[in-house]
Amino acid sequence: MPQNQKFCPLPWIIQAIRNDGSLRACSNSHSSISKGLLHKDDGSVYNAATDNLSEAFNSKDLKSLRLSMLNNETHPICARCDREEAQGVRSRRNVEVENWSHKFTLEDAISVTNTVGEVQENPIYLDMRFGNKCNLKCRSCSPTDSNFWYEDHIELWGQSSFNDGKTKVNIIREGSKFVEDTSMYRWYENSKFWDQMFDRLQNVEQIHTVGGEPLLIEQHFTLLEKCIEMKIAHKITIEYNSNITVIPEKAWSLWSHFKRINIGASIDGVGRVNDYIRHPSKFENIFHNLKKIDESPDNIFCWIATTVQVYNAHHLPKLMKWVVKNKFNKVQRFLGMPILNCHPLHNPQFLSTKILPLHVKDWIAKLYSECNEWMEENAHLYLEKEWADTTITHVKEILSAYESHMYSEDLSHLMPKFMTYTKGLDSIRKESFEYSIPDLWEKLNS
Repeated sequence: MPQNQKFCPLPWIIQAIRNDGSLRACSNSHSSISKGLLHKDDGSVYNAATDNLSEAFNSKDLKSLRLSMLNNETHPICARCDREEAQGVRSRRNVEVENWSHKFTLEDAISVTNTVGEVQENPIYLDMRFGNKCNLKCRSCSPTDSNFWYEDHIELWGQSSFNDGKTKVNIIREGSKFVEDTSMYRWYENSKFWDQMFDRLQNVEQIHTVGGEPLLIEQHFTLLEKCIEMKIAHKITIEYNSNITVIPEKAWSLWSHFKRINIGASIDGVGRVNDYIRHPSKFENIFHNLKKIDESPDNIFCWIATTVQVYNAHHLPKLMKWVVKNKFNKVQRFLGMPILNCHPLHNPQFLSTKILPLHVKDWIAKLYSECNEWMEENAHLYLEKEWADTTITHVKEILSAYESHMYSEDLSHLMPKFMTYTKGLDSIRKESFEYSIPDLWEKLNS
């Protein structure tokens, strides 16, 4: 029997909630045409605020997806993972198959799935995004994921609204603040959701939480406190995507009760490069918090999550060398963890590395080759032998994958839109592409 390349455990174990409360197959499915959304029979989308979570877990979309996977067939919802794997990039599917190999395999999926794709099990993995409250407005982000983007969105595009899926969201001014005219990003205030969620927590083994910035969202702490109150925290892993600009003191206290805390620290570069992409962060502050995590209790782990895009594709070697030279105790230092946890930016397309002119791509490829040579010659000076050997291998794999991704398509016709966008934000934020990322600026203008 040929190996099943399409299987992923997530459709059997996860309940994934967008920041507007809508339910979807997983976070990566957002890149598909359907956005991975789960639909009722009448065509409307399930929402965690008002709908039955158990019913959504056996929606027609998930049943179809499960059956396709069991038959080793491509499904439209999985377009992003299919595309990344074809380019040699380690996909979310690859990661989850590995992460859950001890708990839920293809054989398990076959045994619990009936002929129409239904399962009776409750999810053991929750992916919960509590709104879009954030303290950063990253260049690769948008108002859908950060309310701090609202004012810049109006000034940059001349529009006081944006589309989140099929919903038009109007931005209005309240005093000195800009806010949305809808409660969709406060879906978690509905008591029906919490009643259902507290009933489901007994089965949960992992909770992945994102925002916005989850460490700024109070309801996320409500969830942690409930797990502690129910005396189940000791068996649950909490996983974050966080910009780690702010780590409240009560987080450290609550985290001590859990089996494991995984923190994916969103860092897109060193120094000015990171600050330019992830405005208005300060790299010194991020590094300070990263060091605190590195010296934290034994149940806390961390990795650096990097979004590879136009602004930092050339910068990956410098970021990798920075990680090696800092000789962290815990950051990136646990079994199977590569030197960086990278993922390619797909949207907006005008920030994809595929838009770069050929001569710039060739320059980046040369930087990647030089980085491989540097690792071969220097990794053992900073890391113990086994970890140095593993790092050298990971660096080669990552850079090869992202080089392949960059060359896989010519979208250079989008360069004018990239430059218009960059200059527009520079003007609004009083920043300078030339000052912040001078080497890339020079190559693009040569």
